[in-house]
Amino acid sequence: LRPSEALALRWCDIEGGMINVRRAVSWTSKGVLIQSPKTKQGYRHIPLDPLATVLLKALWDKSEHRQPEDLIFSTDGVTPMNQK
Repeated sequence: LRPSEALALRWCDIEGGMINVRRAVSWTSKGVLIQSPKTKQGYRHIPLDPLATVLLKALWDKSEHRQPEDLIFSTDGVTPMNQK
């Protein structure tokens, strides 16, 4: 999973022990963009290992932003964290 893909993950992208990669974040001169993968191969399913599952559950429990479309790695559910 690329950092730009992880930062674009929404809670609805996690299901059945899998991460469904459907988008990526990019920073441009116009601001933050969340876009679909550039190629068909960019869409994929990645299995979660048990530790990642535990950590995501802990993040869910602490988060104020739990709507299916909320970003997982965000401070407000809408704006992705900066990868720097």
